[in-house]
Amino acid sequence: MAQAQDILLCDIGGTHARFAICNGPGEYSYFTKYHLNDFSSCQDLVDAFYNICSSPPQHARFATARLPENGRISYKRFAGDPDFLIDFDALKNHHSWSSTFIYNDLEAAAYCLPSLKQTQLMTIKDLQQSPENNHKILIAIGTGVGHAACTDKGVFKTMGGHYQPVLVTDEHHLIAQKMQHKKGKNDLLIMEDFLSSKGLIHLIEIISNQNISPEHHKDLTPILMSYPDAGRLFFEFLGLHMQIIASATGFYGGIYISGGVIDHLVAQNLAQWDHMIKYFIPDLLPVVKNALDKAPIFYVKETELPLLGLTYIT
Repeated sequence: MAQAQDILLCDIGGTHARFAICNGPGEYSYFTKYHLNDFSSCQDLVDAFYNICSSPPQHARFATARLPENGRISYKRFAGDPDFLIDFDALKNHHSWSSTFIYNDLEAAAYCLPSLKQTQLMTIKDLQQSPENNHKILIAIGTGVGHAACTDKGVFKTMGGHYQPVLVTDEHHLIAQKMQHKKGKNDLLIMEDFLSSKGLIHLIEIISNQNISPEHHKDLTPILMSYPDAGRLFFEFLGLHMQIIASATGFYGGIYISGGVIDHLVAQNLAQWDHMIKYFIPDLLPVVKNALDKAPIFYVKETELPLLGLTYIT
């Protein structure tokens, strides 16, 4: 079994890469965050981190936003950004790692759900009755949207927000029509088109009837304050997303919400949790409504869940 201090941890998302050295369950050191667009290859990212850690690790654990095909992930960046290929076999051979493990980022993050402390959470909907079971769901909203589940039998990865959207109100259907126009008539709408950083920008553009220039993408606070309906719709779609996942899986032990978009909205006091809960617990059959009503909901304040989850994998 690998010694904790010999394990490289790496979380590669859609925008950033995060590195650390494992110090044991729930602990890591040498945490460093890099912007993907500042590097032309994954090898350059690893080399940059190796320049600051004390000694080269012998093992590596990766959490990635995309799963590899034939040991590789081809990152196609946005217009003007460099593309690069992650070849895990080449990385392993180059650094003489004894082992390399690759996990979906939400799958990795879900490993830490049972160990999260109350100080790492903000309760959105309290546990007032015993839930139907102890199965937990983690949802992360950032560059994309993903979710994974944690049960007594282990962690389950999923395809995230890659399913067609659930639309309830006339307003939802109108928004979807306009979202389809933005995406193109030949591409299916998916839930990620509504629940992601890009999805939030598109909702703002639809509601405000104006285009948001790229220099304003990093701080949407002023325009969200001027057009609060965009934020309301975002949280309505989040509630629908949560309700479908919980109802389809039958997992009611807790919904844990995380991700950069949510972090920003919470920090700017723009989270509209009441609209989320309204669409999470619709007026369905009493047995369904009661099961959803008993499920607690948390916002996860811990920002490095995939890295933290990697420390718990044995």
